[in-house]
Order: sequence, then structure tokens, then C-alpha cells
Amino acid sequence: MNRLVLVAVLLLLSGLCAAWGPGVNKRLCEDSVAAVWGQEVLRDCVPENDSGFLWRFCDVNSVMMGSEDYGKCKKAFSRTYDIHPALIPTDVFMDEALHYDYLHCPIIKGTERWWICGDSSDRSAWVLADKWFSAAETAPDVCTRVYDFCIAVNYYADSESELHQVKNIDNKCMQNIEATADRMVESNESSWNAGDKCNFRGSTDNSLTHTQRLGVGSADINRITEYLRNRGVVIRDKPLQPKSSVIILANSIDKEGAQGLYDLEGVWKEGQKVFVVAGNEKEDTQAAWIENKDSLLSGVNAE
Repeated sequence: MNRLVLVAVLLLLSGLCAAWGPGVNKRLCEDSVAAVWGQEVLRDCVPENDSGFLWRFCDVNSVMMGSEDYGKCKKAFSRTYDIHPALIPTDVFMDEALHYDYLHCPIIKGTERWWICGDSSDRSAWVLADKWFSAAETAPDVCTRVYDFCIAVNYYADSESELHQVKNIDNKCMQNIEATADRMVESNESSWNAGDKCNFRGSTDNSLTHTQRLGVGSADINRITEYLRNRGVVIRDKPLQPKSSVIILANSIDKEGAQGLYDLEGVWKEGQKVFVVAGNEKEDTQAAWIENKDSLLSGVNAE
């Protein structure tokens, strides 16, 4: 009995975290990139299947990703290079639980219930979208900029879907609506709506407590696309910021059994960062390198 209850709860929770389908996310990314950067950039960068680029992409964004997502990024791209940039949040980071934005809650009728609407200040999808848009503004090259932008597209699209602005929605309802949206977009339908009566459940006993119709449509896609194109133009016109770094391995004769990591700015040219890994003996230098190599490599973009 306990095992059955656990499975039921896990299925319910997984439904809360679903995103727009892959077809919608790819289309939003590709249409926006083509409109802002042009078809040639879209063709050259999406997807970019060069292993060197993808590893540098993880490194360039390592600080913003944090250690967990950086590890997932490196692991994913060591296995396969065929991952569309718009699907990195779901296929690589696997962070569907963060794809919500409770600023707006689409109550159609009746009084607002806390178990339908979340705290309006809880806007994880929007925060992550803005974070990746900002990363795109300071990208070192065009393809990295496009990748950052398309990751932001995934989060932003969810923040604009009413399916991600409510809590405790039944998983089957959300999956059905978003599967229909995918089919409509992939078949190039110009005017469509995908909706259903969704069941909402209480926060304590998971009993059925409310039914409400929700949905998405072509008007949502058009609104999202307009925002993405406008934001993309601003990002496109920002200067690229190549990141040059040098790592020096050295022994220091001035310390007894010591090891250390030092970083210097602008030693040989402006904007350059030099990392010095030093130790008294070769073993100390090796120990300093092993201890610091992950943080060093995460900050180096080898051109």
C-alpha cells in the first residue's frame, strides 16, 4: 500500500513541473534567432554540434550555472552533442520544478484559493529567464550568445503560460494541453487553442477540490515571440566580450612545503586574467593544481 501511495504522489508532482513541449520551445528559439540574427546564424549555431564549442559553453557559463548545473552540463555534453539549446533546461539541467511564475494567476471565476495560486513574488521561471538573457548580453561569441538566449526562451515561455502560474494542477491535464500545443505549432497552424478542464488537488490529502478550465493558444505564442524578438534585438547589439585567460604552473622557492593559488588581472593586456598555481616542490604544485583545477577550468575559455 505504501509503495502505491508513493508512486501516485510522484506522478502528481511530476505533472506540476512539466514545461511547454519540445516542439514549442524549439520553434520559439529558432524563429526568434532567425528574425534577430538571421538564417545564416541560425543554421551555423542551432544546434552547434562541435564538442569544443559545447565544452567551452559550459565553462563560460559555469559561475552562473553553479556547480550542480555545471556538472550536469559537462556530463551531458560528454555523452552526446545532439542537444538543442532550447531544451538544455529540461534535458540537461532537469530543473522542471523551477519552471513556474506565480505573479499572475489565471483565476477565471470564483474566489482566489491559496492552493491554486502561489505567492506572487515567487517567480522562478522569470528569474532564470532574465539571468540567461543577461548571460547572452555578455557572451564571448555569437553562438554562445544564441545558446544563452535559447535557454532563456525555455524559462520565459513557461513564465508566460497559465499552466505554470497555478499550483497543484493535475498532471494529465497539463500534459494533454501541452501535447496539443506542440502538435499545433509543428503543423504550422496559425490560429488555435488548446484547453481542458483541469483538476486541482488540496495540499494535504491530495483529494479533488476544484475543477477549472485552463489552456494556451496561438495568442500566447505570438505574445511570447514578440517579446523574444524585441529582447533579442537589444542583446544582439551588445558588444561581444571574449574571455582570455592563461594558466601558469610554477614552483615557488620562497615557501616551505607551501602551495597556493593566485590570480592577477591585466598582466599582459587589458581584461586578461592570469592564474598562478604554485608550490614549494613539484608535489606541492601538483596538490595545488588538483585542489583548484575545477574552479580554474570553469573560468577559462580556451579559444
